[in-house]
Amino acid sequence: MAVTATRRTSPDQQAAAFEPKPELDPRDLMAQAAIDPRCDAAFDARLRDFCRELYLNPSLTTTTSILAHEYRRLFRADRVWVFLPRGRAFHVQAVSGIPGFQRRAEVVRRLEELIGRACQTRQPFAWTAGQPSSLAPRVLKSLDRYLDESHVAQLRVEPILETEQHDDQSATGHRSKVSAVIVVEWFQPAKDLCRESHWVAARQLTSRAIEVAADWSRAPLALSLRGWRRRRNVRSLTGWMLASLIGCIAVGVLACIPIDDTIEAIGDLQPVHQRHVFATSTGVVKELGVTTGDDVAQGTPLMVLEDSELEQEFRRVEGDLQTTERRVSSIEASRLDHGSATSETVSQMNTLAGDLSEQLQRRENLRRELELLSFRRKQLEVASPIAGQVVTWDLERLLTRRPVSRGQRLLTVADTHGPWQVELRIADADFHDLSEVLRSHEAAVVDFIVVTMPEIKRSTRVRAVSETVEIRSPGEGPTVLCLADVPEDVTSFAAAGLGVRGRIHCGRKAAAVVGFRKLWRFVQEHVLFPWGL
Repeated sequence: MAVTATRRTSPDQQAAAFEPKPELDPRDLMAQAAIDPRCDAAFDARLRDFCRELYLNPSLTTTTSILAHEYRRLFRADRVWVFLPRGRAFHVQAVSGIPGFQRRAEVVRRLEELIGRACQTRQPFAWTAGQPSSLAPRVLKSLDRYLDESHVAQLRVEPILETEQHDDQSATGHRSKVSAVIVVEWFQPAKDLCRESHWVAARQLTSRAIEVAADWSRAPLALSLRGWRRRRNVRSLTGWMLASLIGCIAVGVLACIPIDDTIEAIGDLQPVHQRHVFATSTGVVKELGVTTGDDVAQGTPLMVLEDSELEQEFRRVEGDLQTTERRVSSIEASRLDHGSATSETVSQMNTLAGDLSEQLQRRENLRRELELLSFRRKQLEVASPIAGQVVTWDLERLLTRRPVSRGQRLLTVADTHGPWQVELRIADADFHDLSEVLRSHEAAVVDFIVVTMPEIKRSTRVRAVSETVEIRSPGEGPTVLCLADVPEDVTSFAAAGLGVRGRIHCGRKAAAVVGFRKLWRFVQEHVLFPWGL
């Protein structure tokens, strides 16, 4: 596989073009990049929005999520990965353009291997399919492995350094630490990877944002420790020792008391048998045969699509077939008109026989083409795949006389009279405890309430657990989907999408273990790594 690293300017030229002063704040840095003559007006506007979004929330998790989505918009890319260092390796923190990712997926592992080798030089590089390459052999080997999994056509790797390299630092051998890595990908080769000054401006803003987010995440613990060291004396040490002793006794007592280990979950009610109806052809919704809440049987027409190009092609082929039929009849009549078999008559008969054979073959081809077009016309009639009820809201406004494309989801049909299930979403951190219960072949009991009737509590069991981690929206923590059956008495008032809050029981464990895990989870979510807070 041929790979290519695009040409870039030297680090000295980059630093001279966009080197912020120590006292400049991010807004001054953005203004300095915007007035550079190499930055066009459209990029200036996107860069201004990029700077404004970065500093709305200083948390590290939210900053990486914003970086992934803003880099995608800033450079009009298809997918952006954000990696943070963990020891000597780099691990993915945020991804744009996909609803979720598996941390143990092969494509993620290959990209982490590529980032680990490529960032040893601390220099950005770009790759384009079909062009020669000057990459190191180890980096080129990792790049080939990743391309076999991802099939991207163009990418750029941007290491984000804590401080820009200067001449005096290079002379003393100082190498700045890589605080993050941005990987920008295109599935179709882009005409231009933007000017190098654009990348330098975005890299400087990103470096400052990552530094602020990292400092902000470490600030609460650091401030507490500094305050304790200033107030340290004999009386405070005695108090701390007494408090530690009481805490140890309390932990020992709690370690002997078993309590229920539960996992909090939220979700909704959904019918077990439901199907999404997709457009079978590209066209315009000509006729809508159902509305929201209608009961339909399997095969009931739901709507009729209209494709003007298909109708024109059908009429053209039908006209050509009629013309060919008339030619065949004319040739057969001419053959019957010839009387005695003279040399001239034989020659004309041979010519007519050849013309007849050609027209018969053309008629057969037109008939086959007409059958294919008739099949495509039948596909314009969208039918219900199952018997059930139309649960999609406000169909008239969504679909009437609206253009649709092939494969687009139009509506949902659900069997509301059949069995129902509860779709619960739990945090990714709780998946390990639930998987242990399921591996031990024990029943994971679920207590849940319907939001509209919180006074009534129902109990059921977990039926299945998804193995894929999903991120429903930017800034929200990763979740895992769990499915559980619904008792029969709930089906009398169940409605598709009805909100549910549940509690999954994972057995009885020591109160100290459960309490410490919940406390550590609270510190992670609300102090160290708040999800969108």
